[in-house]
Amino acid sequence: FKQGLLGRAIFKGDIVSLGGTRRRKRTLSANPFFDDVFSMLDENMMGFGFGDLKFIVVDTQPKQGPVIITDLTQVTLNPEAVEMRDEKVLEVTYEDVGGLQEEIVKVREMVELPLKHPEIFERLGIEAPKGV
Repeated sequence: FKQGLLGRAIFKGDIVSLGGTRRRKRTLSANPFFDDVFSMLDENMMGFGFGDLKFIVVDTQPKQGPVIITDLTQVTLNPEAVEMRDEKVLEVTYEDVGGLQEEIVKVREMVELPLKHPEIFERLGIEAPKGV
């Protein structure tokens, strides 16, 4: 299971998808357990309904920000279904940030514009900014 996650950056609440492709099966088949599971699904179930296994990340350490799965990461698989609770996320708008109008304009130019309207940069023949 963990090998299918190596190198991925995940957040709490992410939906992680495993399986569904031959490439993924070959990656996971280094473990005999997965060989048995995939062969059972292929032979008995013919893959119906099991083409794409989805898991929810219910907790990470550290709690804030992304976590990258490495060989040293401890991954725990909970066999029971879990209900995700919506945590209250404070929404901060540009209007809430007082006295930083110039900085807000720069952020909009450097971050929002290239993401929302990449065609502008393409039409002008210039490369969109990549850093702030």
